[in-house]
Amino acid sequence: MIIGDSETVSSYKNQWDRFFDKFGYRDKITKIRDFYPDQKSLLIPYQEIANFDNDFASSLKENPAICIRAGEDLIKSFLESTKDFESKRINIRITNLPEKDFNVEIRDIRSDRIGKLISVSGIVRKNTEVLPRIQLAVFQCSKCASLTALEQSRGKLEEPVKCESCGEERPKVRFKLMPELCEFVDYQKIELQENPETIEGGAQPQRISVVLEDDITGFIFPGDRITIDGILMSEQKRSGNLMLTEFVTHLYALNFSKETKEIETLNITPEEEAQIIDLSKSDNILEKFTKSIAPSIYGHEDIKRTLVLQMFGGIRKIMKDGTKIRGDIHILLVGDPGTAKSQLLRFMANISPRGVLALGKGASAAGLTAAAVRDEFGEGRWTLEAGVLVLANNGLAAIDELDKMDPQDTGAMHEAMEQQSFAYDTKIQVGTERTVLIGEFVDLLIDSNGPSVKEGVDCQILEIEEPIEVPTSDFQGTGLTTIKQVSRHLAPHEMIRIEVEDGSYVEVTRNHPFWVFKNGTLELVDAEEVTASDYVISINMGRIERQEQDYLQDLSSATGVRKWFRDLTLKRIVRTSTVLYSEKWVYDIAVTHNSTFANSDMVLHNSITISKAGIMATLRSTCSVLAAANPTFGKYNANLPLSEQTKFPLPLLSRFDVIFKLVDRVSDDLDYRLADHILKTHKVGEIYRGMESNEITDYSISEESDLVPPIEKNLMRKYVSYARSKVFPRLSDQAIDLIRNDYVRTRKRSTPDTTPITPRQLESIIRLSEASAKSRLSAVVTREDALLAIEIITNYLENVSSVDGIIDTNIIMTGTTSRQRGELESVFLIIKDLLKESNYAEVSDVIAEGKLRGLDENKIRGIISKLKSDGQIYEPFDNKLKVVS
Repeated sequence: MIIGDSETVSSYKNQWDRFFDKFGYRDKITKIRDFYPDQKSLLIPYQEIANFDNDFASSLKENPAICIRAGEDLIKSFLESTKDFESKRINIRITNLPEKDFNVEIRDIRSDRIGKLISVSGIVRKNTEVLPRIQLAVFQCSKCASLTALEQSRGKLEEPVKCESCGEERPKVRFKLMPELCEFVDYQKIELQENPETIEGGAQPQRISVVLEDDITGFIFPGDRITIDGILMSEQKRSGNLMLTEFVTHLYALNFSKETKEIETLNITPEEEAQIIDLSKSDNILEKFTKSIAPSIYGHEDIKRTLVLQMFGGIRKIMKDGTKIRGDIHILLVGDPGTAKSQLLRFMANISPRGVLALGKGASAAGLTAAAVRDEFGEGRWTLEAGVLVLANNGLAAIDELDKMDPQDTGAMHEAMEQQSFAYDTKIQVGTERTVLIGEFVDLLIDSNGPSVKEGVDCQILEIEEPIEVPTSDFQGTGLTTIKQVSRHLAPHEMIRIEVEDGSYVEVTRNHPFWVFKNGTLELVDAEEVTASDYVISINMGRIERQEQDYLQDLSSATGVRKWFRDLTLKRIVRTSTVLYSEKWVYDIAVTHNSTFANSDMVLHNSITISKAGIMATLRSTCSVLAAANPTFGKYNANLPLSEQTKFPLPLLSRFDVIFKLVDRVSDDLDYRLADHILKTHKVGEIYRGMESNEITDYSISEESDLVPPIEKNLMRKYVSYARSKVFPRLSDQAIDLIRNDYVRTRKRSTPDTTPITPRQLESIIRLSEASAKSRLSAVVTREDALLAIEIITNYLENVSSVDGIIDTNIIMTGTTSRQRGELESVFLIIKDLLKESNYAEVSDVIAEGKLRGLDENKIRGIISKLKSDGQIYEPFDNKLKVVS
């Protein structure tokens, strides 16, 4: 039934009839009949209707609900005139609405748009699952048992007023809904939020609810940037049973399109484009950008320069084999309170295209990735809401007070920064005896639990409710843990194969973290960084040297390994290689306790997929992360490694390209200049306020010269957006030679105890070099760009990853240097040896023995404190030590 004047409806049908004839839509309508119900929508570009009849196009814009419904009923009458065909629903979907005539910003939607056809763009904040909605309800009369059909609108179920057969009215008769006879349509709600780059200043982003029905449901996910073409509808608010005068609006979607570009260029006029190109030719353009970053904050030039490069970013590369190399640059600021970390983060989130800021404890794991929430939007059901990393996709996520997050929260960041999956034939141990292939195991679970499987982006995910146990170890204890969920993801064309000495192997994606022993110490590294001569941990005894076996026996005794795990040992890696992969899927399992699970060959690293309240999804997040954290003990201690001052997971810490430490040092000269800058800033601000209150606009302030950015904020945002979307520089031969030679020369400084640089820092240098070229809108990465990147990475490693002037990246990768770990192990073995002769190891005896091995007393006492804090030893009585068993 069409609600509207019958003469108007008839006129619309005549116009649709003529339009279908003129533009050859009869054949397309016939195809709908042939492919129904797989195809039940007719796509019509708006411009064709405008070319046909301007008045008809205007009617479609001003009165779309009646106009479109008239066309749909006309198509149904065409199709149903054919024998043996009955259509329950046909959709006309108008496409390609002209932006200048139909596009409306969410914050500009007003009551005069109600009932009109509009186009709205934004980012999806929430979505519900796809649910059935009754569109034609069938009721049975309680008196005569006859059936009455009633068309339903969205909202409250409407019952018949009287029976069409016996004529009895309510409440004399009751009507029973017959669900098996009703007609249903797929229904979904999403919440659309303004794009971050369109919001001025610190304004709160506006949102609107969108209703989707039928064949356009199930294709939109939180974090998607989309344009919705639809009808703005209104719905009266209620207070209990009372109807209020206020209405709420929502958009009824007719069609949608997803953004396909990685970076959307802001609305840049030809004049602004010319201004951007002219600005790029300026001398020292990078320095101009640097001086434009938070000029009210004194100093930090090196940090500001690197933040500029982070805005531009490197180049995201997708190789022919499907391998993806990130271009996003991740930066961590760690330092004393009061060193302007938070102000820098707020400025960068405000200035960066697609910048999103998360603060403190509010940035929980749910707030970073996705949250399952139950509110009135989902009408009492759980909905999935996009978090910071998803909303900042292809932009900047600024996360303040990272140190305030729980470990599982920062683990969510780690997942969003890298992908980790296993090949089909990876063996996993179920229980203590049974071994299965992960692909066979996950496929069986997913294929046999179809209704419970959730479709993510290029993946399928299943939450596991039955108790399935797998071995796990945190290397301080071992046991069994339950599987939380399993998933399979579309596979790349290549994997990394790691083979060990007994012929067994495992294949994983390039960036999958892998537990290995390097030079006698446990490390977690990407699979592509594993090398032959490293060792994997195995639960089967293998052919290894006696010294290595003794070392593992000491490790297992010290960490209280349980009986079934006592055969923990090492297997030497003999080969790593890149291999072709032909299976459709790669696989993950997530466990509930530790980050490891075991197979019969080695201990593997766990992968985690988002799972909240039974709603599962893998939300793609490709964004730069700028994080700030305070040291664990309040002030930065130069004598302690960074890992001990942040307590972040080491795999997360190692994902940052650059880490800056901000230390509040006492210096007469620096303190004078800092105080002078702050006082000038406040003075200028006071003058601004006075001018504003007195409406003075032409007064010049001499002190403001250092506080006015060389590049205005809006122009800076558009410059960066232009560069990210249009400039993709390539490495010049000179830059390649410089980076390669510097890397090789630095690697030559390696010793058995130190590793000054790894391939991870090499990739960071490349990303920073590309960003430097982008800042000039250059198509080529020059030698100067490479020199700047090398300088940034070298300074970072010298400041954060060096001991006694010697750079060792193991400090970032593992938390301590190889030498420190050797000293720690030496003291631990001294304590064990002393315990063989007595019930307790006297601290004085440990110090005496340590001195004989070349250690000084202060270092030995520090190692004893660390062993106690790590839970490897304890002090039952004063100055008496025992090993935790």
